[in-house]
Amino acid sequence: MPWIHVRMGLVSRIVDRANKANGELERVRKQMSQSKMMFHGNLKLVREERDKMKGMLKEALHGNMVLSRENEDLRQKLSIAEKQVKILTRDVERLSTENRKRKSELYQSKEKEKEKLAKEREKWEKQQKPCRKPFDSLTNYFAQKSRTDEGIEHLQYLSGQEDSEHFYMHIIKELDRRMVHKSLFTPLEAFCIYHSLEWTRQMYSELKRWYKTLGMLDPFPSLEQVKKVEDSVGSKELFTVEEKRVVGAKGEKLVTVVQLNNVVEYVTTRVQQLYDSEKLEFPDGCKGKLWLAVMGDKGSEEVKLCLAIGNVARPNSCHHLIPLGYYTDDENSATLLEHLGNVVEQVNQLTSVTIETRSGPLTIKIQQFLGGDMKFMYEMLGHQGGSSTLSCMKCYAPGRGVCMHAYVPRSPVERRSIDSYASDSLKKGLARKNVKEGSMVVFPQISTDNLIPSTLHILMGLCQKFAFDELKQMANEQDKAGVPKYSEKEKKKHEAAIAKLEEEVEVVSSDLKAMECIDGALENFLACRIDASQIDTDQECLAKMCLFRDRSMENSSSHGFQKDVCSGCKKLIHGVCGGIWIQQQWDQYHSPDYVFLCFHCQGLTGPRIQHQSKQTLTFLEKEKLEIEEKLKVATEEYDHVSSLWKGKGNTRKRLDNIWKTLGAVPSPHKQTFTGNHTIRLLKEAAIEKYCDIFPPSSKLSHIKEFLKNMGKFALLCVPRDLTDDEIVELDECIKNAFENVRHSSPQAFVTPKMHFLLEHTVEFAIQHRSIARTSEQGLEAIHRALNRMKLRYSTVPHNKERHTLCFRSLLYRNYSSDLN
Repeated sequence: MPWIHVRMGLVSRIVDRANKANGELERVRKQMSQSKMMFHGNLKLVREERDKMKGMLKEALHGNMVLSRENEDLRQKLSIAEKQVKILTRDVERLSTENRKRKSELYQSKEKEKEKLAKEREKWEKQQKPCRKPFDSLTNYFAQKSRTDEGIEHLQYLSGQEDSEHFYMHIIKELDRRMVHKSLFTPLEAFCIYHSLEWTRQMYSELKRWYKTLGMLDPFPSLEQVKKVEDSVGSKELFTVEEKRVVGAKGEKLVTVVQLNNVVEYVTTRVQQLYDSEKLEFPDGCKGKLWLAVMGDKGSEEVKLCLAIGNVARPNSCHHLIPLGYYTDDENSATLLEHLGNVVEQVNQLTSVTIETRSGPLTIKIQQFLGGDMKFMYEMLGHQGGSSTLSCMKCYAPGRGVCMHAYVPRSPVERRSIDSYASDSLKKGLARKNVKEGSMVVFPQISTDNLIPSTLHILMGLCQKFAFDELKQMANEQDKAGVPKYSEKEKKKHEAAIAKLEEEVEVVSSDLKAMECIDGALENFLACRIDASQIDTDQECLAKMCLFRDRSMENSSSHGFQKDVCSGCKKLIHGVCGGIWIQQQWDQYHSPDYVFLCFHCQGLTGPRIQHQSKQTLTFLEKEKLEIEEKLKVATEEYDHVSSLWKGKGNTRKRLDNIWKTLGAVPSPHKQTFTGNHTIRLLKEAAIEKYCDIFPPSSKLSHIKEFLKNMGKFALLCVPRDLTDDEIVELDECIKNAFENVRHSSPQAFVTPKMHFLLEHTVEFAIQHRSIARTSEQGLEAIHRALNRMKLRYSTVPHNKERHTLCFRSLLYRNYSSDLN
């Protein structure tokens, strides 16, 4: 039955609870027993503590009574002090009231005094001249001096002494602080001056020491402040310097690579700086975008990669270039991607920059261009170069195989593009159209329309090839009139004649030396003063006068001790002792028809032999002078002919001297003129000066006109927008230059530079309104700047540290250039 089971369950649970309660009761009892024991123990301790405290309390009560008496005394003293404080407080309040009253009276009196002084000054000024002119408007020297003297006198009055050590410096500093008159450099300005003048730490400290020694105001901040600017501008976190071991064609070599870490951030900083200094401009040719030119070139050991911002007034300064990096290896696209691949990738992703303006953030789109010399541009596009058949990097026009007289300018030709470079590189053989097989465009964001004409190299190359070299050749031809043309046969002919004369001089000199010895020996025989010789002649000479018995013959090195039998007396004697003295006689002596006779058989005595010796000596001296004169004439003639062959005739020397007086000297290596020297030679007065040394001719007139038109072209290579009239003038001078070259050098081939000038320069000017907004001029100048820095830090022993200092200097110059 269910209710029975429920009841039994309840009973069992009640029993369990009772058991638990009993257990709990037992546990509580045990705890109470333990607590009771602890209580009695604690009670005992408390009683002991209580007895101890009673003793201490008795002692304290006794001490308290003493303290109470002392406390009562202190309360009395405190009461007296409080009464005194109340008296003093009332006195302070009274004095404060009086002080406020007196301050008020003093302020009112000062105001009255000021009003009085103002009235007096106004009265005094009314008595003076009606008004004073501003000092800057004074043009009279005496008026300026009078006003200056008055100001100095007033300053001396204010300083309280005639010669103050600090007063005037404080005045100058305060004028600078209030921006009334600038006299001190800020740390940033000192940083720009420091690096623009290429000072060292020692030079900076020495300059500041001189200011201090001379007691002058030092306008420069401390060197530590300049270092702080350096740390922020050229922080080592901005770039990376590393060394690599690379295996090349000439074996393993160490390559140093320096590159920016964050190109976007650095370019943004530069653009922000240009905006803040109000130097960022957007002419029509920029089309509202940031003109950014990628440039590269190898100079000395380093291949440099830079960026040039064209939205400024001076974009072609070498210090304006942003150094992306450089490496010490070969100049080609493969090594560029190997060493500066990270930088190239960042440049390819650079499409815009965001700067802060007065009205908020501003995003500027970027238009990229490719610049530098034509070799670098060929490499970046994957083109085989200027010596190829289709040498133009912008179209498929034929290159060097066309002569000037057969070239048809401005003919319609298929254009290249970035896509065509990519597709042509995948083809085989001639179908690649002079694109390297498997190559790639390094900067695919730059279209072929944005390939900047290499105006500097075009100008230098064309003027050198079609003008300066032609003038050198004309000068050489003018000097070579009547002179045989150079050939190895003609050269050897002159050298053989000179060698023969030199040999004859040597033979005659040897005979003359030997004859002097023979003559000396004969004189000794006749004077009976023979000095015994130590010469060993193998066999005794039977001649009555054996010359070898005298010591004088020891210096005779040209004649030997050859002996022969006299045909008359049959005695064995030396040839010298028989009258064979010179080389000609020795040659006859070896002839089979020659009859050898001694002096005795010839009937010659001592005086006659000596007379014959003197005649022979005189003959040899005369013959030597004649041969030396012939040798001198032949040598001078050969030197003259050689100088003409080498282009060192009078006309050529005159031409070189005129060029030198105009400030143009060819480079020692290539014998070509640099850009600045070429510009000097393209002035019309200069052209007339060095062309006047040639006789008038059709070729000369065309060369002169070509140079004048190239001079006009150089004047249009400016970093700004060209007007429509200037673009028309540019087109005309290019056409005229080509026509004159066609007449002066009709058989010459059309070079890639001539083709680019004629076909693509004007179209670039029409599209972008300029041909030299960012030219390779700054890139060529940065080679010299880096070389000077390497020389400056040449004493730094570690290669990485040296390149770190050099690259930091480039960053410093870039920063200060954009700031000034």
